[in-house]
Amino acid sequence: MSAFFPHPLSFFPNVPEERYTLLKRLKKVRYLGQALFEQVLQGRAPEVLDEHLQGPFWSTRSLSGRAIMAMHVRPRLALDRVTQASQIYHFAEVYFDRDAGLFFLATFKSGEIQRLFETGLHLLADEGIGADRSMGKGWFRWKREELTIQTPEKENTAYMMLLSLYNPRPEEASDIDPSRSHYALITRRGWVTASGAMTLRRRAVRFFAEGSVLCFKENRIPRGRLVVTLSPEDVPELPFTVWRNGQAMVVPVYVRPE
Repeated sequence: MSAFFPHPLSFFPNVPEERYTLLKRLKKVRYLGQALFEQVLQGRAPEVLDEHLQGPFWSTRSLSGRAIMAMHVRPRLALDRVTQASQIYHFAEVYFDRDAGLFFLATFKSGEIQRLFETGLHLLADEGIGADRSMGKGWFRWKREELTIQTPEKENTAYMMLLSLYNPRPEEASDIDPSRSHYALITRRGWVTASGAMTLRRRAVRFFAEGSVLCFKENRIPRGRLVVTLSPEDVPELPFTVWRNGQAMVVPVYVRPE
């Protein structure tokens, strides 16, 4: 499997200012191929070649062939439920190459939790994900694979990079050193998609974004937390609690002293 990972926000290659076109392309990079990603984690500066860049992707091999993914923006029409007044809006669709797709990382405390998790994945694959699953989109097939990432020793770095969204626990938040960290914040909100609760909106939650590189004063490994976004206490007809996952999945990363 050739995988791409979030671009560490602490890293940007040294490129001469006169290479203006290359700099513009590098600023759009969001994902690094695994070999390149492991080099960056170790603190090594990779060589930048034009043919190794494709949109938001950067790899150690040529990406000048077929597009990994493409996005199309289509116009749509919304009708007011009361007045039937129409309004045009635009809807983005992402298409992947037939040999490309999405992946995610997961770890489990027990085999039973993993079994329940994979049962949920089978249900999602059949129902579909995304706003247009009622139109037959968003179906997928999945398979389990093992993945190993070569990282620096934790003892050699005070920095941890997020591979996931992260909502810190109170004791963790006070331990983050913002002056030495490189991070972005993201807000997640949305609607409940369960039957009978489709009109309910979840509370907005702020997270550290994937790719953020955090420095902890006590050299701790962050854990994060689950955040309640809606519960039966808020809406009695809701039969369950709705959560956002802010638990951290991290790898150590070497950051050169400034």
